[in-house]
Amino acid sequence: MFGLFKKDPVAKLQKEYEAKMLEARDVQRSGDLRHYARVIEEAEEILKKIEALKTDIHELPKLIFVINKFFVYCI
Repeated sequence: MFGLFKKDPVAKLQKEYEAKMLEARDVQRSGDLRHYARVIEEAEEILKKIEALKTDIHELPKLIFVINKFFVYCI
């Protein structure tokens, strides 16, 4: 219930990533390739965070299953 109004961290990071990619496009078109490389690097870091969060979210049900399986064998 308390998580009802909590924002999705993946969606927030996805918006940041898209904004960085748009910024990178504009910087590249202006011709400043060094600044473009820095912005792309920042975008890649955000993408790594997104992938890590998605992996954590998908691993959670497996852990719950293992815990439930463990308790079933303990009983």
